[in-house]
Amino acid sequence: MDGVLAREAGEPARAVSLLEGAIEQQAIDAANPIAAACCLYWTAHLVLALAAVGRLDEARQHFERCQAFLHAVEERTLLERCVRAIG
Repeated sequence: MDGVLAREAGEPARAVSLLEGAIEQQAIDAANPIAAACCLYWTAHLVLALAAVGRLDEARQHFERCQAFLHAVEERTLLERCVRAIG
């Protein structure tokens, strides 16, 4: 959650680091559906943070991983923000 808050506070570089760490840590428990959902939610925020620091190729790769999840949970606002961020 710290990574999401850092991104919202206008600290995208810090957010990238925090979100990558959180995703890596939760990925260990990928069999847990709640952990998997958290990872995909954080991945969407990682997309925004990566785009904000100019790492668009990486942002697009991460978006491919979380796009279906965002559609499935009807997280339209976050989905639209990601689409705009990666151009």
